[in-house]
Amino acid sequence: MDWTEISVPVNAETAEPVSALLSRFGSVAIEEVRATPTSGDSTPPVTTVRCYLLAAEAKRHQREIESSLWHLSQIMPIGQPSFRSLTERDWTEAWKEYYPVLHVGRRIVIVPTWRQYQPQPEEITISMNPGMAFGTGLHPSTQLCLAALEEQLQPGSTVLDVGTGTGILSIAAVKLGASHALALDIDPASVQAASENAALNQVSDKVKVERGSVIASEDHRGSPAPVISTGGFDLTVANIIAEVIAAMADALCRLTRPGGTIITAGIIQEREHLVTEAFAANATLVERKVEGDWVCLCYRNQPGT
Repeated sequence: MDWTEISVPVNAETAEPVSALLSRFGSVAIEEVRATPTSGDSTPPVTTVRCYLLAAEAKRHQREIESSLWHLSQIMPIGQPSFRSLTERDWTEAWKEYYPVLHVGRRIVIVPTWRQYQPQPEEITISMNPGMAFGTGLHPSTQLCLAALEEQLQPGSTVLDVGTGTGILSIAAVKLGASHALALDIDPASVQAASENAALNQVSDKVKVERGSVIASEDHRGSPAPVISTGGFDLTVANIIAEVIAAMADALCRLTRPGGTIITAGIIQEREHLVTEAFAANATLVERKVEGDWVCLCYRNQPGT
């Protein structure tokens, strides 16, 4: 199939609203890369929001996308969008150069499938192939989530991963000692990628991947996703965007057991208040992690307080 890539140059503050806008049309990634991604490089990253959708849908919606971005540019600084055609193979190859072997937290090492790595004792390696989904660990919000998981997860915990993308957080949770994880995403491409990555990491018996959400949601084709209702999870993680997390707050608390942990990320500091206000009635903030303009908030679930 032929795909279209829409690229929009942004800064950290505008990445979230641009990604929220484009997510109405296709699968979205916020990419932060340096000219030479080496340890200790102080060069500010170049941030780009990329959206991928079928070429036919891109042609049908191009004027609407351009108009929406233009109106957004009148109130915040964003760059001119560019459109280019890709085959699935083109898309996969284009992304490979941006994914080095990545060390996160104390023990986690993310290894793209096209790179070689010899793990050290005590390290936990996660093999990742993004497919047509996103979340190989390069973005700061994913790294913050992984570090929080390493600190907050108790052995034997049950985990709910909402908006799983490539499944990286569910896979990490199981490798860190979770008994099992339920990975949800409304995007069929993400469900496929997460399932394949779980198999790649030999955790398919403990990571269950399903198309679904915790609130009424539709994918970019307008297809509604099933809403799960069975809860009692020890730990829930949602690495999405602030507006969506805020809308999900009550459901996340309902699905997490009393005293359980809720990890939220994908939050720009300017919109952090949306999340804190949404959780104020039912959860207590126990940790706040920051990487640049991105925030990860960890809550202790206390429904009814």
